[in-house]
Amino acid sequence: MYSKEEWEKAAGESLTFIKEIKKFIPRYSYADPTHSVATDENISEYLVIMLREGKKHLFDTIELLYELQVKGVINRLQKILDEMDIFSDEVKVKFHKEISLSKEWLRKLIMYDLRIIRESERLNKMITSLENHIIRSEEIVSEDVRRYSEEIRRQLGKVVALFKEREVLSTLEEIDLNRTFSEKQNEIRERYNVN
Repeated sequence: MYSKEEWEKAAGESLTFIKEIKKFIPRYSYADPTHSVATDENISEYLVIMLREGKKHLFDTIELLYELQVKGVINRLQKILDEMDIFSDEVKVKFHKEISLSKEWLRKLIMYDLRIIRESERLNKMITSLENHIIRSEEIVSEDVRRYSEEIRRQLGKVVALFKEREVLSTLEEIDLNRTFSEKQNEIRERYNVN
């Protein structure tokens, strides 16, 4: 059953994190069923926006590499772009429902929301950094692009894993959370090679 008191307790203990989240999602709250659905939708929408920005920069980077005739690494970047497209589509079709958790699990959810925001921002900075590196370089070294692409792929895996773990956390019933969340978290981290 839903408890506004649980949210107030969790929010009180996580105030610093919530303030940071509200810079990106101003109406962030799980205080009641309506707010919890809206917040769940807003987290997904924010992630889709970040993925769209990252895909645009990655596409521009791929085009630039074509123009410079540095084709040996384009397939790697195209594969990452495809993975971002697939993930973005998964986020877009996510079913949003009321989230009703205890204080302990709400605090974990808040941390997942914050980490998704931070890590998706970091993903975009990495992609932009690659784009800027290529623009500024007099000679493109394929090994540099490979290194960047591996870092970007790992970061994308981290964002995907965080989102999927958050999805498990927000959809399980309280009785199942302790046992099942840990199992699902391990499966997700193993699948996306995240420690």
